Amino acid sequence: MMLADMGLLLMAFFALMVAQSQNPASAARVAPAEAVADINVPKDAESLLAHLRDKRIPFEPLDLTMPRDLADDEAQIAPVPAAIAARDAVEDLRLALIDHIPARNFSVERAGDSVVVSLGVVGNFVVGSADLDANSQRTIQLIADIVGGVKSEIAIEGHADSSPIVSTRYKDNWELAGARAVAVLRELSRSPHLAGSSLRAVSFGDSRPAIVSDDPKERERNRRVEIRIRPI
Repeated sequence: MMLADMGLLLMAFFALMVAQSQNPASAARVAPAEAVADINVPKDAESLLAHLRDKRIPFEPLDLTMPRDLADDEAQIAPVPAAIAARDAVEDLRLALIDHIPARNFSVERAGDSVVVSLGVVGNFVVGSADLDANSQRTIQLIADIVGGVKSEIAIEGHADSSPIVSTRYKDNWELAGARAVAVLRELSRSPHLAGSSLRAVSFGDSRPAIVSDDPKERERNRRVEIRIRPI
């Protein structure tokens, strides 16, 4: 049975009970005889249901949703902490660099709030000099294109190992590491996507080795240039 029919049937029973429970005397006390005479109520439920069908009230589902104040709800939404947003930017940048930079003589790592791109000296610089080879220049330009879409501070750090150098151009490893850092900075600054004010170069010489070892092959890892990118 439809819900509306059930409601009408309940109303019919109620009206029938009221009609049968009232006697003429009580009806007279409630209203004038003319008003009572105008109420023509059938005496059985089936007839009453048929009588009331044309007076059916459409059923509408109840709206049980709780009213809410949009302003209050919006006020309860806490903003994303700056540290979380920065972590997301760092991770996005790291993944973009990994996807586009060839692995040859380059590595990409995350270091706290920064992404570090490391260029090994071997395969990127001419031995004993700060001259980048052509492939390395193209890769650095690619790095500049990717990083240029992210507002950031970029520090280029030159590193060397503890082996003395023999060079008429550079006095020591500090100077050679600094010249290599400047060479990478100049290559990055050629990109129109990077502002020169976001770039700086520094030499750490052999003061921050990547590995401590007596093996000359392993010490090669200490001769490197690191591009440290911190989104801001």
